[in-house]
Amino acid sequence: MPAFAEFFEATLERLGSSVSDAKLDRVLRRWKARTAKEARAVCEVEAYLATADCVNMMRAAAAEACAAAGDGGRDVAWYERAVRRRAAFRGVYAPATPLGEALRLSACEIVASQARAVARRIVLRRGHFGAAHASIRAAAHPFTSAYIEEVMRDVESEGSPIVEAVGLGADDEEGPVLGYACLDDESNYLLDLAVDPAQSGAGVGTALLGACGVIAEAAGERTVQLHVHRHNPAAEMYRRCGFETTELRFPDWFDWHGGYLMTAKSADLARLLSTRVPHFRFEIP
Repeated sequence: MPAFAEFFEATLERLGSSVSDAKLDRVLRRWKARTAKEARAVCEVEAYLATADCVNMMRAAAAEACAAAGDGGRDVAWYERAVRRRAAFRGVYAPATPLGEALRLSACEIVASQARAVARRIVLRRGHFGAAHASIRAAAHPFTSAYIEEVMRDVESEGSPIVEAVGLGADDEEGPVLGYACLDDESNYLLDLAVDPAQSGAGVGTALLGACGVIAEAAGERTVQLHVHRHNPAAEMYRRCGFETTELRFPDWFDWHGGYLMTAKSADLARLLSTRVPHFRFEIP
């Protein structure tokens, strides 16, 4: 059972190799009662994506995305890696989704993100969580609705304050919501960040992180922290934007794969708006 082997290894990483037999017994009971029904091993997903049919599908999607993007400075290999990372993320964290469907959805998202209508400018403003944001959250995160409800119901529900990114068209007409970020009450912890998968690579996530940096600085907070799942490809974006990774953590709201606590300086995030996102309009007082 590859999933159990990974689960057991992660358990020893979390509890230490000197864990007592009694604790291990409780862990095994948990596996039988719940985790075995939810788990999918990373090695299982990686082995599936390495098959010839999957490699051919990823390369075809990457070639299509690269052609749609034009001269964007990214080659086919970059898009192939993007499809693979997205498919692996969905494959691991959405075990109810067949792996073939996880790959198909991920390939379609990467292609669609390059064929999108690009917003002329991104407006960053305060807003309140609503149906449009819930729809983006469901599309961006592979987790089940039950898991999202369990983890987020007390901090991100209808009417919760957020920072949203909205696209503007050629005549400054307001388009759809592109993504959002949710900070805690102290403005120093990022509870959630979600971007419409069709806007992947358009700088929306970077813009939202920049807005969070400005808000944190205004609140007197020197740093912003977040947790990210171990196999979430968004961790790479966070690192590019200045977040540093600590050791692997296993908070209660993560699954047995664990994740990382990441920290960035508020000032570094705020500078992203002038150095990495030239096409934005800031409407946050």
